[in-house]
Amino acid sequence: MAEDARLRVIIEAVDNASAQIKGVFGTLEQNAKAFRTAGIALTAFSAVGVVVGKQMVTAFLEQERAARTLATVVENTGSSWEANRRQIEAVTTALMHKTAVADEQQMRALALMVPILGDVNDALAALPAVLDVAAVSGVGMEMAARGVAQALTGQTDTIMRTGLEFDKAMGPAERLALIMGKVGGAAAASADPMSRLGVAVNETKEKIGQALMPALTILADGLSTVLTWVQQIDPRLLAVAGSVAVVAVAFAAIAGPLALFVGFLPQIAGGIVIIQGLTVAISGAAA
Repeated sequence: MAEDARLRVIIEAVDNASAQIKGVFGTLEQNAKAFRTAGIALTAFSAVGVVVGKQMVTAFLEQERAARTLATVVENTGSSWEANRRQIEAVTTALMHKTAVADEQQMRALALMVPILGDVNDALAALPAVLDVAAVSGVGMEMAARGVAQALTGQTDTIMRTGLEFDKAMGPAERLALIMGKVGGAAAASADPMSRLGVAVNETKEKIGQALMPALTILADGLSTVLTWVQQIDPRLLAVAGSVAVVAVAFAAIAGPLALFVGFLPQIAGGIVIIQGLTVAISGAAA
Protein backbone atom coordinates (compact mmCIF):
# COMPACT_ATOMS: atom_id res chain seq x y z
CA MET A 1 0.00 0.00 0.00
CA ALA A 2 2.73 2.42 0.95
CA GLU A 3 4.49 1.64 -2.31
CA ASP A 4 1.27 2.33 -4.27
CA ALA A 5 0.74 5.64 -2.49
CA ARG A 6 4.28 6.78 -3.24
CA LEU A 7 3.85 5.80 -6.87
CA ARG A 8 0.62 7.83 -7.08
CA VAL A 9 2.42 10.88 -5.62
CA ILE A 10 5.18 10.57 -8.21
CA ILE A 11 2.68 10.21 -11.05
CA GLU A 12 0.71 13.25 -9.85
CA ALA A 13 3.94 15.32 -9.61
CA VAL A 14 4.92 14.32 -13.11
CA ASP A 15 1.43 15.17 -14.41
CA ASN A 16 1.51 18.58 -12.70
CA ALA A 17 4.96 19.34 -14.09
CA SER A 18 3.87 18.28 -17.56
CA ALA A 19 0.81 20.51 -17.35
CA GLN A 20 2.95 23.47 -16.30
CA ILE A 21 5.44 22.85 -19.08
CA LYS A 22 2.59 22.59 -21.59
CA GLY A 23 1.22 25.88 -20.32
CA VAL A 24 4.58 27.59 -20.78
CA PHE A 25 4.98 26.14 -24.25
CA GLY A 26 1.41 27.16 -25.06
CA THR A 27 2.15 30.75 -24.08
CA LEU A 28 5.37 30.73 -26.08
CA GLU A 29 3.55 29.24 -29.05
CA GLN A 30 0.92 31.98 -28.91
CA ASN A 31 3.58 34.70 -28.86
CA ALA A 32 6.17 32.99 -31.06
CA LYS A 33 5.16 34.91 -34.17
CA ALA A 34 5.36 38.23 -32.32
CA PHE A 35 8.82 37.37 -30.97
CA ARG A 36 10.06 36.31 -34.40
CA THR A 37 8.66 39.43 -36.02
CA ALA A 38 10.19 41.68 -33.38
CA GLY A 39 13.54 39.92 -33.62
CA ILE A 40 13.68 40.16 -37.39
CA ALA A 41 12.56 43.79 -37.32
CA LEU A 42 15.12 44.82 -34.68
CA THR A 43 17.99 43.01 -36.37
CA ALA A 44 17.10 44.14 -39.89
CA PHE A 45 16.42 47.75 -38.91
CA SER A 46 19.72 48.18 -37.11
CA ALA A 47 21.73 46.49 -39.86
CA VAL A 48 20.04 48.27 -42.75
CA GLY A 49 20.11 51.64 -41.01
CA VAL A 50 23.85 51.48 -40.38
CA VAL A 51 24.74 50.18 -43.84
CA VAL A 52 22.50 52.54 -45.82
CA GLY A 53 23.44 55.58 -43.76
CA LYS A 54 27.13 54.83 -44.17
CA GLN A 55 26.73 54.34 -47.93
CA MET A 56 24.94 57.66 -48.35
CA VAL A 57 27.45 59.68 -46.40
CA THR A 58 30.37 57.86 -48.04
CA ALA A 59 28.98 58.61 -51.52
CA PHE A 60 28.69 62.31 -50.71
CA LEU A 61 32.16 62.49 -49.15
CA GLU A 62 33.65 60.72 -52.17
CA GLN A 63 32.22 63.36 -54.48
CA GLU A 64 33.36 66.14 -52.15
CA ARG A 65 36.92 64.81 -52.07
CA ALA A 66 37.04 64.66 -55.88
CA ALA A 67 35.70 68.23 -56.14
CA ARG A 68 38.17 69.57 -53.54
CA THR A 69 41.09 67.90 -55.31
CA LEU A 70 40.07 69.36 -58.67
CA ALA A 71 39.51 72.79 -57.08
CA THR A 72 43.06 72.74 -55.70
CA VAL A 73 44.49 71.72 -59.08
CA VAL A 74 42.55 74.44 -60.90
CA GLU A 75 43.67 77.10 -58.41
CA ASN A 76 47.28 75.94 -58.77
CA THR A 77 47.16 76.61 -62.52
CA GLY A 78 46.25 80.24 -61.83
CA SER A 79 42.55 79.87 -62.66
CA SER A 80 39.61 80.45 -60.34
CA TRP A 81 37.69 77.40 -59.15
CA GLU A 82 34.55 79.44 -58.56
CA ALA A 83 34.73 80.89 -62.06
CA ASN A 84 34.96 77.39 -63.58
CA ARG A 85 32.92 75.33 -61.13
CA ARG A 86 29.52 75.66 -62.85
CA GLN A 87 30.91 74.83 -66.26
CA ILE A 88 32.73 71.79 -64.88
CA GLU A 89 29.60 70.59 -63.11
CA ALA A 90 27.48 71.11 -66.25
CA VAL A 91 29.88 69.16 -68.47
CA THR A 92 30.43 66.28 -66.03
CA THR A 93 26.70 65.97 -65.29
CA ALA A 94 25.80 65.88 -69.00
CA LEU A 95 28.46 63.25 -69.67
CA MET A 96 27.33 61.24 -66.64
CA HIS A 97 23.77 60.99 -67.99
CA LYS A 98 25.09 60.11 -71.45
CA THR A 99 27.79 57.58 -70.52
CA ALA A 100 26.86 56.42 -66.97
CA VAL A 101 30.32 57.45 -65.75
CA ALA A 102 30.01 59.06 -62.31
CA ASP A 103 30.85 62.74 -62.04
CA GLU A 104 33.43 62.15 -59.30
CA GLN A 105 35.33 59.81 -61.64
CA GLN A 106 35.33 62.52 -64.28
CA MET A 107 36.55 65.11 -61.76
CA ARG A 108 39.44 62.87 -60.79
CA ALA A 109 40.31 62.52 -64.48
CA LEU A 110 40.19 66.30 -64.91
CA ALA A 111 42.47 66.73 -61.91
CA LEU A 112 45.10 64.70 -63.79
CA MET A 113 44.55 66.43 -67.16
CA VAL A 114 44.55 70.08 -66.10
CA PRO A 115 48.21 70.19 -65.00
CA ILE A 116 49.33 68.43 -68.19
CA LEU A 117 47.23 70.54 -70.57
CA GLY A 118 47.57 73.70 -68.50
CA ASP A 119 44.02 74.88 -69.14
CA VAL A 120 40.63 73.95 -67.70
CA ASN A 121 38.77 74.50 -70.98
CA ASP A 122 41.19 72.28 -72.91
CA ALA A 123 40.73 69.56 -70.29
CA LEU A 124 36.93 69.81 -70.51
CA ALA A 125 37.06 69.64 -74.31
CA ALA A 126 39.17 66.47 -74.11
CA LEU A 127 37.10 64.80 -71.35
CA PRO A 128 34.69 62.98 -73.72
CA ALA A 129 37.71 61.49 -75.51
CA VAL A 130 39.02 60.21 -72.16
CA LEU A 131 35.72 58.43 -71.45
CA ASP A 132 35.73 56.88 -74.94
CA VAL A 133 39.35 55.76 -74.70
CA ALA A 134 38.66 54.19 -71.29
CA ALA A 135 35.66 52.32 -72.73
CA VAL A 136 37.58 51.02 -75.75
CA SER A 137 40.86 50.15 -74.05
CA GLY A 138 39.47 48.79 -70.80
CA VAL A 139 41.95 50.80 -68.74
CA GLY A 140 40.87 52.93 -65.81
CA MET A 141 39.79 56.53 -66.11
CA GLU A 142 43.01 57.83 -64.56
CA MET A 143 45.25 55.96 -67.01
CA ALA A 144 43.06 57.04 -69.92
CA ALA A 145 43.19 60.66 -68.74
CA ARG A 146 46.99 60.63 -68.59
CA GLY A 147 47.28 58.92 -71.96
CA VAL A 148 44.97 61.37 -73.76
CA ALA A 149 46.52 64.44 -72.12
CA GLN A 150 50.05 63.31 -72.93
CA ALA A 151 49.04 62.51 -76.53
CA LEU A 152 47.42 65.93 -77.00
CA THR A 153 50.55 67.72 -75.74
CA GLY A 154 52.87 65.64 -77.93
CA GLN A 155 54.53 63.82 -75.03
CA THR A 156 53.59 60.56 -76.73
CA ASP A 157 52.45 59.61 -80.22
CA THR A 158 50.34 56.59 -79.20
CA ILE A 159 47.61 55.72 -76.73
CA MET A 160 47.92 52.28 -75.24
CA ARG A 161 45.42 49.56 -76.18
CA THR A 162 43.64 51.73 -78.75
CA GLY A 163 45.83 51.37 -81.84
CA LEU A 164 45.89 55.16 -82.12
CA GLU A 165 49.06 56.69 -83.57
CA PHE A 166 49.75 60.37 -84.20
CA ASP A 167 52.03 62.13 -86.61
CA LYS A 168 54.57 64.19 -84.74
CA ALA A 169 53.57 67.28 -86.73
CA MET A 170 49.95 67.08 -85.49
CA GLY A 171 48.74 69.75 -83.09
CA PRO A 172 46.38 69.23 -80.11
CA ALA A 173 43.20 69.94 -82.11
CA GLU A 174 44.17 67.49 -84.85
CA ARG A 175 45.07 64.81 -82.35
CA LEU A 176 41.79 65.26 -80.49
CA ALA A 177 39.87 65.06 -83.77
CA LEU A 178 41.68 61.82 -84.64
CA ILE A 179 40.83 60.30 -81.24
CA MET A 180 37.15 61.20 -81.56
CA GLY A 181 37.09 59.97 -85.15
CA LYS A 182 38.41 56.56 -84.09
CA VAL A 183 36.73 55.91 -80.72
CA GLY A 184 34.12 58.68 -80.33
CA GLY A 185 30.84 57.48 -78.83
CA ALA A 186 32.30 54.31 -77.31
CA ALA A 187 31.47 55.32 -73.74
CA ALA A 188 27.85 56.12 -74.54
CA ALA A 189 27.50 52.85 -76.47
CA SER A 190 28.87 50.93 -73.48
CA ALA A 191 26.32 52.40 -71.06
CA ASP A 192 23.54 49.88 -70.41
CA PRO A 193 20.33 50.36 -68.39
CA MET A 194 21.80 48.78 -65.27
CA SER A 195 24.89 51.01 -65.27
CA ARG A 196 22.65 54.05 -65.74
CA LEU A 197 20.51 52.87 -62.85
CA GLY A 198 23.62 52.42 -60.72
CA VAL A 199 24.70 55.99 -61.39
CA ALA A 200 21.20 57.28 -60.60
CA VAL A 201 21.19 55.39 -57.30
CA ASN A 202 24.64 56.72 -56.42
CA GLU A 203 23.55 60.29 -57.21
CA THR A 204 20.55 59.83 -54.91
CA LYS A 205 22.85 58.58 -52.16
CA GLU A 206 25.02 61.66 -52.60
CA LYS A 207 22.03 63.99 -52.28
CA ILE A 208 20.75 62.28 -49.13
CA GLY A 209 24.26 62.10 -47.71
CA GLN A 210 24.64 65.82 -48.32
CA ALA A 211 21.39 66.42 -46.41
CA LEU A 212 22.65 64.30 -43.51
CA MET A 213 25.99 66.08 -43.25
CA PRO A 214 24.87 69.15 -41.19
CA ALA A 215 23.40 66.90 -38.49
CA LEU A 216 26.42 64.61 -38.59
CA THR A 217 28.75 67.62 -38.35
CA ILE A 218 26.96 68.83 -35.22
CA LEU A 219 27.08 65.30 -33.82
CA ALA A 220 30.79 64.98 -34.64
CA ASP A 221 31.56 68.32 -32.97
CA GLY A 222 29.56 67.31 -29.91
CA LEU A 223 31.29 63.94 -29.73
CA SER A 224 34.69 65.61 -30.02
CA THR A 225 33.85 67.77 -27.00
CA VAL A 226 32.61 64.76 -25.06
CA LEU A 227 35.68 62.69 -25.97
CA THR A 228 37.98 65.51 -24.86
CA TRP A 229 36.13 65.59 -21.54
CA VAL A 230 36.29 61.78 -21.24
CA GLN A 231 40.07 61.85 -21.61
CA GLN A 232 40.26 63.96 -18.45
CA ILE A 233 38.11 61.62 -16.33
CA ASP A 234 39.61 59.63 -13.47
CA PRO A 235 40.75 56.27 -14.97
CA ARG A 236 38.92 54.32 -12.24
CA LEU A 237 35.61 55.99 -13.06
CA LEU A 238 36.31 55.53 -16.75
CA ALA A 239 36.79 51.80 -16.23
CA VAL A 240 33.38 51.54 -14.55
CA ALA A 241 31.73 53.55 -17.33
CA GLY A 242 33.44 51.40 -19.92
CA SER A 243 32.08 48.25 -18.33
CA VAL A 244 28.55 49.67 -18.36
CA ALA A 245 28.96 50.68 -22.01
CA VAL A 246 30.14 47.18 -22.94
CA VAL A 247 27.09 45.66 -21.27
CA ALA A 248 24.76 48.10 -23.05
CA VAL A 249 26.33 47.40 -26.44
CA ALA A 250 26.25 43.66 -25.83
CA PHE A 251 22.57 43.83 -24.90
CA ALA A 252 21.75 45.82 -28.04
CA ALA A 253 23.72 43.38 -30.17
CA ILE A 254 21.89 40.30 -28.85
CA ALA A 255 18.38 41.77 -28.41
CA GLY A 256 17.25 40.97 -31.94
CA PRO A 257 18.77 37.47 -32.19
CA LEU A 258 17.51 36.64 -28.66
CA ALA A 259 13.98 37.58 -29.65
CA LEU A 260 14.32 35.32 -32.67
CA PHE A 261 15.50 32.47 -30.43
CA VAL A 262 12.55 32.92 -28.08
CA GLY A 263 10.22 32.98 -31.07
CA PHE A 264 11.50 29.62 -32.29
CA LEU A 265 11.80 28.09 -28.79
CA PRO A 266 8.57 26.03 -29.03
CA GLN A 267 9.80 24.34 -32.19
CA ILE A 268 13.21 23.72 -30.60
CA ALA A 269 11.65 22.29 -27.45
CA GLY A 270 9.29 20.13 -29.48
CA GLY A 271 12.23 18.72 -31.37
CA ILE A 272 14.05 17.90 -28.13
CA VAL A 273 10.97 16.12 -26.72
CA ILE A 274 10.64 14.03 -29.89
CA ILE A 275 14.33 13.08 -29.73
CA GLN A 276 14.02 12.15 -26.04
CA GLY A 277 10.93 10.02 -26.79
CA LEU A 278 12.72 8.20 -29.56
CA THR A 279 15.72 7.61 -27.28
CA VAL A 280 13.50 6.10 -24.56
CA ALA A 281 11.70 3.91 -27.08
CA ILE A 282 14.95 2.66 -28.57
CA SER A 283 16.41 2.01 -25.10
CA GLY A 284 13.29 0.08 -24.11
CA ALA A 285 13.41 -1.99 -27.26
CA ALA A 286 17.06 -2.77 -26.68
CA ALA A 287 16.37 -3.89 -23.13
